Amino acid sequence: MQPDSAPIPRNRLLSALTPGFLRRLDRWLLLHWPWVWRTRVHYFAWYSLVVANIVLLVLAALWPIEPTSPPDVAGVTAMTAWLTVLGWTFLLLWISQQLRPRLGPRRARILLLTGLLYCACFYSVAINPLSFALPITQRIASLVPDDEFAHDLALHQRYDFWCCHPDLSPTVVAQYADEIERALEKYVGVRAYTYAENSCVEVSGDCIRSEFDSLRGRPDDILLRKRMLNIESAKQLFNGQGEFHERFVMPITESLSTSLVFALALTLATSLSLRLST
Repeated sequence: MQPDSAPIPRNRLLSALTPGFLRRLDRWLLLHWPWVWRTRVHYFAWYSLVVANIVLLVLAALWPIEPTSPPDVAGVTAMTAWLTVLGWTFLLLWISQQLRPRLGPRRARILLLTGLLYCACFYSVAINPLSFALPITQRIASLVPDDEFAHDLALHQRYDFWCCHPDLSPTVVAQYADEIERALEKYVGVRAYTYAENSCVEVSGDCIRSEFDSLRGRPDDILLRKRMLNIESAKQLFNGQGEFHERFVMPITESLSTSLVFALALTLATSLSLRLST
């Protein structure tokens, strides 16, 4: 039985994204390396590693980010959720194609190499969202120069972002009034604020804190602190620290392990399908 005929793009968009060299490579693999051709790894290399990454990098560069309300880790994760759904949809279609009964070599070496190619395919799709998430995080980190941000953070952390600190008083707040106004304008988007003794600095007309935590006797969160720590976490990404690093960089190794497991399962499934078809 001959291998399946080479796929032909069915619409103009896909045809435009499939360069001539990729079609020639597809035909060459079909004739000379049919077991590689069956994995469609060359299409993964082009669409996932080249086309998708270029598109995602452009989107990350053009995505609007408000200086006073940049997305946090949860926000960036939500942005990449659609990429994960799209990737899994593509993978499921590809897996269904790989499970079609075929005749071909069943040597252990071929199965091993096929499994490695499967792993590369899974892994390329798994890490695609990083081409969007990492540049977005870098843009968040670049909103404020490092030296300027370090000075701001040290000042406002000293009094726990002007909320419920034992050394905080109207006198201290008045002493740092200019710095508070500048910080609120830079990180929150407003300058005016009010302060009640033994309480928190609040943005006039819009409380700087969220819901009150009765167990701790203080606000559950403070908008100024939330915004500044979010930028700090983004700046820590490439230093191996912070929430952005934990969410987007640390899982890279886990994604490789998961890809190996899925690749092994798919290799065994295709091998079984091949045996049942003969």
